[in-house]
Amino acid sequence: MAPALPPEPGQHPAISRDYEYRRHGTFTLMAGLDLRTGHVHSAVVDRHRSREFIAFLRQLDAAYPAPTPNPNDPFPTRPAPQNTTPRA
Repeated sequence: MAPALPPEPGQHPAISRDYEYRRHGTFTLMAGLDLRTGHVHSAVVDRHRSREFIAFLRQLDAAYPAPTPNPNDPFPTRPAPQNTTPRA
């Protein structure tokens, strides 16, 4: 707890207290739910930065392999068309 502040005329007439911010061992919990299987992917880290979030996204990316093309798919993924006509 922060020390007590003495009374000051015009500021505060009684003894008041200041506050201190302490983390006291807090952690960051990140979780993702696979809606098909119900599996929960989770990570608990002691920092709250973008690099921890990127590491969690890489963990999720590693858990799911790249999709294989389906020969029966009526709308297969095609590469983006190249614009070969010059613009006027």
